[in-house]
Amino acid sequence: MLTTKQLLNLANINQYKIIEASLLLGFNSKATHFFSLKKSLLFDEGIDGQITKWRKDEFILHYKNATWILDQIV
Repeated sequence: MLTTKQLLNLANINQYKIIEASLLLGFNSKATHFFSLKKSLLFDEGIDGQITKWRKDEFILHYKNATWILDQIV
């Protein structure tokens, strides 16, 4: 399991790769996200296909108490 900061650090190390991670939600459910980092923006694609562009500080603030499970890096 990863914190949001750990997930962002992983994205920094693996720039130009796609990281698939699941956001843990309550009651044993999760939401899959696909991340890629390009320059200073983090691209976050949800399972609905919507892409959100985050600045790193915005992403950390939005998901400050989140827990993630790393699914794969491609």
